[in-house]
Amino acid sequence: NFNNRVEELLGSAVDVWEAYEKGLLPSQPVPWLGLLLLIEDCASSRRSVKAHGGLFPGDAEFTNASYAKRYEIFCRRLLRQRQYNGACLLLSPRPTGQPKAEYSEPAEDLSARRFLTGLAEHVLGHLRALEQENR
Repeated sequence: NFNNRVEELLGSAVDVWEAYEKGLLPSQPVPWLGLLLLIEDCASSRRSVKAHGGLFPGDAEFTNASYAKRYEIFCRRLLRQRQYNGACLLLSPRPTGQPKAEYSEPAEDLSARRFLTGLAEHVLGHLRALEQENR
């Protein structure tokens, strides 16, 4: 389902930014789009995947990359292309019934801390702007 998720995530971002540009969303605050992906940490998500043939050659960066690695690459591209303002990639095994959830962050630049910091900075910036307007 990787290709389907990629299409949905990219399409959602394009829809939001198009609506914003056309004035269909409030002009303030500027939208902050965040993407938090939780992937099952298992052999299937970490195993290298072969690309299936198509009409066009595949992107070499995805060649033999695992699904977890493909999501990592995809998240970075969404950020670089400014489709999303923040992205977080978490891997977690199936729950074991223990009260504490387990997860790992395969990439520091896609960490929960960085994601939440970006969101908090956006909200604080908006609140400061509102304060200035009300003075």
